[in-house]
Formats: sequence, C-alpha cells, structure tokens
Amino acid sequence: MAKKRKSSSDATASLDSFLDTLFNVAGILVIIIALAQITARETIKDVNTGKKSEGGITEEMLAQKQRELDQTTRKRNGKKSQFNSLQSKVARQGTQVLEKNKEAQEKKRALKLEGEFIPISDLKALMETARSRAEDLNTTWIDLSNTYTNILVVKDKQTTLAQLERATQDQAANQAAEANAKKLSKDNRAKLAQAKKDLATAQLAKAMAALKQKLADNQAKQKTRQARLDAWQIQLDDLEARLAQAEFHARPMVVPVPRPVPKHPAITFWVRHNRIIGSKSAVDLKTRWFEREYQPWLKRNQNEIQATAVRGLGKFSVSDVINFYLQKEWKRGARAEVSKSVRNADFELDFTDYPHFTNIKWRRKTVGESAKGMLEPNSDFRKQVARTAREEKNWIRFVVFDDSFPAYRLARAVIEKQNRTILENDSKGAELLKAVAKGGLDLAEAWANFKGFKIEAGWEPFQSGGGFGFVSEGGRTIIPD
Repeated sequence: MAKKRKSSSDATASLDSFLDTLFNVAGILVIIIALAQITARETIKDVNTGKKSEGGITEEMLAQKQRELDQTTRKRNGKKSQFNSLQSKVARQGTQVLEKNKEAQEKKRALKLEGEFIPISDLKALMETARSRAEDLNTTWIDLSNTYTNILVVKDKQTTLAQLERATQDQAANQAAEANAKKLSKDNRAKLAQAKKDLATAQLAKAMAALKQKLADNQAKQKTRQARLDAWQIQLDDLEARLAQAEFHARPMVVPVPRPVPKHPAITFWVRHNRIIGSKSAVDLKTRWFEREYQPWLKRNQNEIQATAVRGLGKFSVSDVINFYLQKEWKRGARAEVSKSVRNADFELDFTDYPHFTNIKWRRKTVGESAKGMLEPNSDFRKQVARTAREEKNWIRFVVFDDSFPAYRLARAVIEKQNRTILENDSKGAELLKAVAKGGLDLAEAWANFKGFKIEAGWEPFQSGGGFGFVSEGGRTIIPD
C-alpha cells in the first residue's frame, strides 16, 4: 500500500514540475511577443499619423525596424519551435499522465485506496489555456506580419512618392526642353522666312538693277534714235518749208529790220529748229508754279524777307533777298516747299535765278508745228492768226532763233495772206485790191489808203547759244554766253 502511494506521489510531483516549466516558457514568449507588437504598433502609428522623429523617417530607420522585425521573427520562430516541442512533450506526457491516472484509478478502485490525484478536467483546462496562449501567439504573429506589410507599404509609398517627384521633375524638364525646341523651331522658321525674304529681295534687287540697266540702255538708244529722228525731222521740215513756200506762192522776201512790238496786247510765238510754237504753254507752266508754290511760300516768309532787306540798308534789293531765301529753301532737298524746276511735255523751267530770271529749256527739238504743219488750214498757228483778225486787237510777236528764218518767212506769209483776206472781205479794201491788180497802186499804197484793221507783226532775233527765258516782269530777255 505504501509503495503504491509513493508511486502516485512521484507522478504528481513530476507533472507539476513539468507544468511550471511549460507555463514559465509560455509567459516569457507572451511577454516578448507583446513587446514586439507594441513596438511595431507604435511605429505604424507614427507612420500613419505623420509623426516623425527629429530626422524624420529615413531609409536607415526603416532598415533598423526591418532588422528588428527579422530578429523578432527569428526569436518567435525559435520560441514557437520550443513551444511546439514542449506542446508535443506535454501532449505525450499528458497521455502518459492520463494512462497513469487511469491505471491509478483502476488500482484505486481495485485496492480501494484513498489519495489526491489531479483531475483530468484540470489537465484539460490547462491544455486549453496553453492552446489559447498559442492562438494569441499566432494572432500576434499575424499582427506582426501585417505590421511588416504596412511598413513595406509605407516604404513603397515613400518610394512611389520619390519616383513621382522625380517623374514630375522629369516632366517639367521635358516641358522646358519642348518649349525650348518649339522656340528654336520658331526662330529657325523666322530665320528661314527672313532668309527667303532676303533672297527674294536680293533677286528682286538684281532683277530691278538688270531692268534699270536695260532701261538705261534703251533710253540711251532711244535718245540716240531721237536725235537722229530730230535731225531727219529738221531736214524734212526744211524741205517741206521750201515745198510749202512754192505751193503757197509766197514771194521771196527780205527779212525786215527787227523792230520792237508796240505796247499793245501781243501774242508771242517762238521760232526754233524751223518750228513754231506759242509761248502760252510755258507761260501757263510758270503761272501754275507761281500760284501754287511760290506765292504761299512767300506769304509765310514775307516778314523775315522784308526784315532782312531793311537790315541791308539798301545794299540788297528785295529780289536779291528773295533769291537768297529760295536758295536756302532748296538746300532742304526733298523737304523744300518750292520746286527748283518744273516741266511739261514741251518745256522745262529752271528757277535758280528767280525772281531775276527764269530759264526756259526745250525738252526736244520737235516741239511745235513744222513749216508744213503751220500751213495746214486747221493748224494752231493759222487758228490763232484768224482769231486775231476777228478780234482786231492783238499784235503778233515773233522771237526768231538764228536757225529758223525759213519757218519765220512762211509765218509772215501766212499773216500777209490773212491781211489780204481782210482786204477782200471789206468793200473799200476790195476796190483797193482791184486798183493794185490794174497797176494803179502797189500793195503798200493800198494799205496806206485803207483805214481798217491790219495784223501787225514784230520780231526779234535770238542766237541759239544764249540763255533764253523770262525776266521778273514776265517778258523775255537774251543773256549771251
């Protein structure tokens, strides 16, 4: 009996020692896991709430936490192995204890022995406690795994943000490069357009230069041809004048001694290059310049001109002062308010010496009507002579250049023919003409007895080498070279 009790006591003591060791180990594991979980949770809380240490969450901190997590995982795996080994051992010992308890109970019932044994229900409760702690340990492991995953997510988030920032910077750099490329392309297009424009301008300038040169050559050729035509025309005019004289039955006449035209209204004709032209074209050209340009300019500068003339104390005339101010005005070039010269189809007027003198230049040698042309019934010269006869108030004045006496003789023949028409259209004049035809009177005596109107003509010779133009009073002057 005593021996059996001793065996039961030894088994109970051995089981208590084993359970104490088991629970101590489990408690240590729970404490380690709880500390690891608290540390991990604090780290996750700091990451999620944005709480940072003095230096912020860095790669070194994440690496440190990773190392701690790895170390904790290794410890947990080791403790779990120990726990599993102990659990297996406990299970085996528990089975042995159950078998021993069963055997002890059978022996107890058989021997009817009394003694204290650990109930199976208590052992099951202890097993449930151990299983619960093992489940808590497993839950803690899952939490640690989730914490590690969250840490990796945070790390990936930091990496993603860094990559996003780098991508944003790269995009900004690409946009800047694209803007520079567009600007460069725009500048290149502008340069290309300017180059094309410059090339077109150069080509146009070259073409214009070629055209100008061609035009100059043509003008030179035209000038040469015109000179030849003018020479031929002069020869033709001379021949036509002789032929017209023969056809007109103009008797050869001796050129009368020049005499001035009386102070009556007169119509002036200029005879040059064996052609005749009225002075009205040049007079109108000068009048237009005088009214449109000279008079407005003189009105604006009148006070200054008069003051300058007064300060001269009689040393300078008003005309001299006007010419001085005109020269000053012409030095302004294109901005001058008064033209230095004007022209029309026939003449060019030069005002360099105005108001003393206005030079008249023929623009070509074929200005005016030829000798044959002025004998035509509808010529300007014959119309003007007929108008003078009708109005009975004008004289005719001729300025004859030394190369044009044949044309002048034909002009005088036209006037004599018109005067004969005047006699024929008058009753008394007709009787005088009959007396002339019978030989009782000559033509000069007939005109002396006639008291009606007669066209009078005066003339003045002019050397071709001299300057020809208007004086300040509007007449004509001769300035030899």
